Amino acid sequence: MSKPSSFSLRGRKALIAIKDERDATIVRRQFERLGIDIVTWDGGANIDCRPDVALIDDEFLPLTSPAQRAALGRSPVIALLGTETPSRLKLVLDLDPASFLVKPLRSASAWVCMT
Repeated sequence: MSKPSSFSLRGRKALIAIKDERDATIVRRQFERLGIDIVTWDGGANIDCRPDVALIDDEFLPLTSPAQRAALGRSPVIALLGTETPSRLKLVLDLDPASFLVKPLRSASAWVCMT
């Protein structure tokens, strides 16, 4: 009798806030393969879930509302970087990200980051 793996991502929630539809499609496809539920956020409204992980595009920064920051809770943030300007990097670092991905994304980069 085999013991089920204790490392499973099925049923976890990921918040994705990505402007570029191509990048968003890559992330959605990889998360679906891992069994992760996806919540998409467009940057305008408050975040209405407690995600297990959040992928936030640097184009959505800063998170100005205290409610937006609080909704992320203690979930790890993966920042998607498309620019290297000091002001943009400061906004990303203010999120205290657990990881970074450089845009444009490729399916291999999203896979490596989550496994």
